[in-house]
Amino acid sequence: MVKTSISETMTINNLNCSEATHCPELTHSGTSLLDFLMNQQQQLVCVLDCHWKLQQANSRFYEVTQYQPKHILSESFDILIDRVCFSSLEVQLAELLKSQTSFSQIVEINTADNRVVPLLFSFTPMLLADDDKIHILCMANVGQQCPDLERKLYQITYTDHLTQLGNRPYFLKKLEEAFKKIEKDKSSVFFLNTFDFDDFKKVDDLYGYKVGDRLLQESAQRLLAVCDKTDVIFRLSGTKFGVLHASDGMEDINVWSQSILYTMTDGYYIEDHLIDLQLSMGVLQLPKDAKNSVDSINRVELAYYKARETRNYSNIVLYHPQLSEETIHILSIEKELKKALTDDDIQVFYQPQFSLPDRELKGFEALARWQHPEKGMISPAEFIPIAEKTGLIIEVGNQVLQKAFEQQVLFLQNGHDYTMSINISAIQLTDSNFLHDVSEAIKATGVDPNSIEFEITESIIMGNLQESIAILEELRKWGISIALDDFGTGYSSLSYIKEIPLDVLKIDRTFLRYIPHNQKDCAIVKTILTLAKELSIEVVAEGGEKEEQVIFLEQLHCDSAQGYYFSHPLRVSEVDKLLEGVGDDGRLVSS
Repeated sequence: MVKTSISETMTINNLNCSEATHCPELTHSGTSLLDFLMNQQQQLVCVLDCHWKLQQANSRFYEVTQYQPKHILSESFDILIDRVCFSSLEVQLAELLKSQTSFSQIVEINTADNRVVPLLFSFTPMLLADDDKIHILCMANVGQQCPDLERKLYQITYTDHLTQLGNRPYFLKKLEEAFKKIEKDKSSVFFLNTFDFDDFKKVDDLYGYKVGDRLLQESAQRLLAVCDKTDVIFRLSGTKFGVLHASDGMEDINVWSQSILYTMTDGYYIEDHLIDLQLSMGVLQLPKDAKNSVDSINRVELAYYKARETRNYSNIVLYHPQLSEETIHILSIEKELKKALTDDDIQVFYQPQFSLPDRELKGFEALARWQHPEKGMISPAEFIPIAEKTGLIIEVGNQVLQKAFEQQVLFLQNGHDYTMSINISAIQLTDSNFLHDVSEAIKATGVDPNSIEFEITESIIMGNLQESIAILEELRKWGISIALDDFGTGYSSLSYIKEIPLDVLKIDRTFLRYIPHNQKDCAIVKTILTLAKELSIEVVAEGGEKEEQVIFLEQLHCDSAQGYYFSHPLRVSEVDKLLEGVGDDGRLVSS
C-alpha cells in the first residue's frame, strides 16, 4: 500500500506501453509523494476517500474533465462515469479497500463538455500522512500512443483471469449494446440468465481450492460448448455465471434454459473425484421483461434468488412482474420490522403445555408476535419468513430470548417450576455470535438454564450439521434442553435423529388433525411415540384441539401436549389470570 509520508522511498506503476514497467524509486525530502504526483503534467491524478468522493486532483485532471474544482471536489467519482459501469467499478473499489491490492481498468470518463474519454486507470490504496483512513490513488496517462495497447487493455479489463470468459464489466458493456440494438430493431429479442452452483463451498472444503478452480474452468468450457458462438458468456463473480443470448424469435426460453442447466449439472470428474452439483438459475426475456440495463440486472437477480429458495434441487425461475411486487412487499415489511424492533413492538405470547394423562400445567412455549401500531397484529407466518430472508431474525430472536428469560425468572421467583420453550431458527443457531448472545442473556436475567428448552427445526439438517451439533451439545452442557420441532414435516431421517443431541420430539400438528379417525395418521403418531420411547426422548404433541385427540394421545402414553383444546397463546396478563386458576397440584381448577 502506498504511504505518502515525507522522505519515504516509493515505487509507483507508470502507465505506458510496457505491461510491467515501473518508474524509478523516488525519494523526496521536504515534500510528500502526493505533492510530487499532483505536479505531474502527463498523468491525470486524483484521490478518492473510502466513500469514492473526490478529495484532490491535479491540473491535468481538470484539463481533461473540463470540470472546475468547486463543481466536482467532494462529489462522488460516479459523477464522471455511467451509473451501470460504475456499479461494476464500485465492487472492485470495495474489494481494493478490503484486500489493499491495486488493480487497473479502462474507465470511460464523461466530461463536463459531454465528451467520452476512455482512459486506463490504476487504482492504488494509500494512506495520507495526516489521516489513518485508506484513500484511493487514481492515475491515468493521457494521450499516450502504443501499438496493440487497446487490444491488451481490452483483454485486461473485460476478461476473467480464471475461466477466460468475459467478466462483469464485459457483461455490462454487451448488455448496453444489446439495448442499443433493440432500440434500432424493435423485433430484436434477447434471453438473459444468471446462475450459481448451490453449496459450492462444500467442494472447496472437501477437495480443496485447486479442485474448485478446475471445476469452474470446466464449467466455462461446457458453457462455451453448449452456447452459440455469438452468445455473450460471462463469469459475474465467484461461482456465478451468465449468458446473454440473441434469440431468433422462434426459440422457447424454457428449452434454452433447460439445455444450459442439464449441461452444467451433469457430473464433473475432477482429479479422480466425481462431483455432482445443483444450480439455481434466473432467466428473463428482453425487452419484454426489462427496458434497460439496470432493470435487467435487478430483475434477473430477483428470479435467481427465487430459484435459490428451493435449495434441494436444481431450479429455473423465469422472471414475472409478481416477483417485483413480492420484493417491494418484502422491503416494506423489512423497513417496518426494523422500526418495530426499535420501538419494542415485538411481543412474546406464551402457549401453555400440559403433561398427560394428569393434564397438569408443565410449561410454556414463547412465541413472537408483532403488534403493529396501525395494522394491528401481524401474523408470524407473514413476518418470520421475511425476517429470516433479511437476517432480522437474529434481532427478533434476541428480543424474544431476553423477554422469555425475564418472564421465566418471574415464574421461578413466584414458585412456578415450569419449563420455558423458545424457538431458535437455523439462521440464529449458526450465527457466530449465537452462543455469546445466549450466555449474555442468561447473565443479564439470571435465568436458570436448566429451566430453558430451545426448539429447533429439521432445517438445520440442510446446513452444516456437524457445526449445529457442536453448538447444541454446548447448550446442553449449560443445562438447556433441546427439542426438535415440527417432527415429520421436513427432512426427517432416523440417522439424523440418532446424531442430533435431543431431549424432546414435537409431533407436528398435521398428524393430529384427523386422529383418531385417519388410520395412517394414527400409525405415524404411534410409530413416533414408539421410536421416542426407545431413544428415551420425551414427546410433545402440537395442535391438540379436541377431547378425542387428547384421549388418543393419553392412551398411547404421550408425555405432553399443547393446543387450542387447552389454551391459545396468551399475553403476559392472560398468563397471570391462567395461573390464578392453577391449583397446588398443577391442574387448572376449571378443568
